[in-house]
Amino acid sequence: LDATPADGLVLWRRSTGFEAQQWLQGELRHSRWFATQPDADEWQRFVRGCGADPQTHALPEAAVARQSQQAVRAWLAGETTDAQAITAMAANFGRLVTAWEQALKETRA
Repeated sequence: LDATPADGLVLWRRSTGFEAQQWLQGELRHSRWFATQPDADEWQRFVRGCGADPQTHALPEAAVARQSQQAVRAWLAGETTDAQAITAMAANFGRLVTAWEQALKETRA
C-alpha cells in the first residue's frame, strides 16, 4: 500500500508507467495514468483538472510505490488496516478504469 498523503497531489512511478493522484481528507479524488513520465504541461493539465492552481503545484519527483506483493504480505500479517486495503483496492480499480479508457482512446484514434 502506498504511503498516501491526507491531502495533496502526488506522482507515483508504477511498474508500467506513472500515476498522478489528488488526495483530499484522506480520500482519493482524482487519478490519471501516464505511459511515460508526464512533462510539465501534462502535469499542469492534471492539476487544473483537480481544480488546483498549477502555479503552486510544480511537477514533483516521482515517488516509487511499494510492490503489490509486499502490500499483500503486510495486509495478511495485520500490518495494515482494512480501510487501507480497501483504499488501495479502490485506487487499483481507478487505475484499471483509467488504463482501459486510455486504450479505448488509442484504439479509436
